[in-house]
Amino acid sequence: MIEGHHLNFAYGAQHVLRDVSFRVAAGQLTGILGANGSGKTTLLRLAMGLLRPSSGIIRVAGQTPTDGDRRAFARLVAAVHGGRRGHCRAPWYSRRNNSSRDAGLTVRSSSPRLVS
Repeated sequence: MIEGHHLNFAYGAQHVLRDVSFRVAAGQLTGILGANGSGKTTLLRLAMGLLRPSSGIIRVAGQTPTDGDRRAFARLVAAVHGGRRGHCRAPWYSRRNNSSRDAGLTVRSSSPRLVS
């Protein structure tokens, strides 16, 4: 399970996440949707322990990224980043359209949203 409670994060004076809370059960397939700059990647970096929230807490399998043995935590978390090259696109993706719109989803929030 991955859960976040009242997460806040800023890059300097630029607040990216404000009071974000969520819970994803083990085995649950979940996507993160949001506009460019809404904090999707930041949220994943917090979950992986690459960034630390300015306030709030994030747990993966009951452990925070800063708890105890970093190697043990690293066994719980993995990420594959496609970047701009080698990026795997869904069949409905279009470069000129926002992928969430192409999927028939409407995102009305500036904060990232988890969709299960």
